[in-house]
Amino acid sequence: MKDFQALKTATSSLISFNKDKIVPREQANRERRELPFTKEKLREDGSILADDIYIPMRIINDNIRRDMPQYTSWLRMPQRLILLKDPLMPAKSFEMLEGPYTDGLRYTNWDEPYYLAADSAELHGVGYVKVLYDPAAPLHVSVSFLNYSEVLFDKECRDLQRQAVIAIKSFWIQEEILAQEEFNKEVVEKLIGENKDGNKQYELYQVFYKVNGIVWSCWHADSGEDYLREPKPYEAGRGAIETVYPVFDYRLFVTEDRRLAMARGRAYYDSDIQEAVTVTWTSVISANKRASGFYPTTDGEIDEKAASKFVLERGKLSPYKLKLNQFPYPPSTVLTTVDSLVRQNQANQGYTDFAAMNRVDSGKTATEINAAREVKTEQAGQVL
Repeated sequence: MKDFQALKTATSSLISFNKDKIVPREQANRERRELPFTKEKLREDGSILADDIYIPMRIINDNIRRDMPQYTSWLRMPQRLILLKDPLMPAKSFEMLEGPYTDGLRYTNWDEPYYLAADSAELHGVGYVKVLYDPAAPLHVSVSFLNYSEVLFDKECRDLQRQAVIAIKSFWIQEEILAQEEFNKEVVEKLIGENKDGNKQYELYQVFYKVNGIVWSCWHADSGEDYLREPKPYEAGRGAIETVYPVFDYRLFVTEDRRLAMARGRAYYDSDIQEAVTVTWTSVISANKRASGFYPTTDGEIDEKAASKFVLERGKLSPYKLKLNQFPYPPSTVLTTVDSLVRQNQANQGYTDFAAMNRVDSGKTATEINAAREVKTEQAGQVL
């Protein structure tokens, strides 16, 4: 696509879908996970009463944290990242190749991008990594993590590799843009203009598309009117033109609906349980606080000024005739309901240890208990 307007037309729908659907979903999912609300803010909004206590129960985050050790174990435990076998000589050993290959890909913090992609998949339903040419890495290849909203695709996309056009969104400061020798200086000057803020974030897009099976790439700015870097066949440092986009997705669940935009994670599946448990615990603790409080009223008229200075003390007579109001304590069955909700949520995700071992009834079977112990033992070896 030598014509910039043709490329901008091709990417405009990707950018619009990303801004209208993906970015808001990402922000909403993060908010559900963190529950970054204070009791003061909730009181100001009228969501809770002045004497309520807010008890956030971060079920989504807890479930994600409980899942993450299995990814760490899966990444770090194997002694080899690749196993080679010659079908004509099955007994032949390739340890001399497998070892150096594994060592070369296990550079400093090599597993962090995969861990972050798994965290993104847990929360949003899908995570992304990008394979890079990296001269500083032992094998000149490294992997970087891409946030949920940084990969742009068509709303009907089912497979990134089968897309005519995809893009990667990134944010650059002025110094980084000026230092990029491949960028068109005239376009850069128009983009930056008279800006004096060195920390201003510029939204740039690296666009990938295929022509006759060959991957091409280019750069342009969100508000630009020309290429920052014109299209050229994409090379990833192997000395050959690539036929595969360097972006790969990992999904939390594989379902019959393969559309990337329909992938869902814990923020979707655990949201209702989290809200129910948070509301219930907030109500129970607030009600318990009221029930343990002292709420006297006077029988008859009283001087408000004098009453404001009155302090009821143990062992002293009150000059006023008082009535004591007592709020009832919340029933204990409420907490049983909360426990049932949490146990069901854990059981639905296969956490046998939590679901079975925390049951209060006497109907635990030997199979349940043994399975719980096996899971607990397995998870004990997966902690970071």
